[in-house]
Amino acid sequence: IGGDIATSAMLNWFADVFGGHASKAQPFMFAEQGAQLSSESGRLRQQERQASAYPGINGTRQRTMSMNLLGPAQTIGAPAGGVPAAITAVPGLGGLLGAAGSLGEVGSALSAVPSQTAAFVSPKLAATTVIAGSSSVQLNVTANSSDDITLFVALRDVSSDGTQVLPASLVAPVHLTGVRPGIPVPVTVALPSIVRTVAAGHRIVLTVATTDFGYQLPQSARTYEIALAQPATLTVPTISGKI
Repeated sequence: IGGDIATSAMLNWFADVFGGHASKAQPFMFAEQGAQLSSESGRLRQQERQASAYPGINGTRQRTMSMNLLGPAQTIGAPAGGVPAAITAVPGLGGLLGAAGSLGEVGSALSAVPSQTAAFVSPKLAATTVIAGSSSVQLNVTANSSDDITLFVALRDVSSDGTQVLPASLVAPVHLTGVRPGIPVPVTVALPSIVRTVAAGHRIVLTVATTDFGYQLPQSARTYEIALAQPATLTVPTISGKI
């Protein structure tokens, strides 16, 4: 893209910066999708920010914060063939579903079916936080009757009035095989990389679901028990950037 000269310049930049040859901090731009409302079109658009240095390069550390999560062990069901399924994203309809996801109960009903979803909630955030990158969490999951487990894990931004947003409509699919029914399996989940500004007073909700419309699912019905591993924390990468 952009021809041989542009491609060569890009490759040289990557070689210098990620190969450890850069001699100074490397500022970079990153964007949050749907963070601004366009005054011209009335549609949501991305908001760009500039950070002073790229995490992990020239001694710039990746900043993270640990969020406590609350919630007991929960049993969730997976229907035969994954029907009905949660709808988080459909090719060609991502924008529509993203808009629905910010409408509270409507979006919630589409992207999280209650009987199929376990939820673990953080306390209210004391300050506005920009999440940038892949968060991680440790779970203990138990199949009650099957020898495999299929789950979809996601982060949601939930406001004080209950409105929730699934950033970029992204979920992390998890498939475990060779499990023994009734025996908990520890698993560390790397969630999708996102950029999301979570306002002070909002909560982060970790959801673990058994279905997603975009994936082929087991044909047999089954149930799983989902619990947080101890300590029950979510590790979130954060960043500061100027608009």
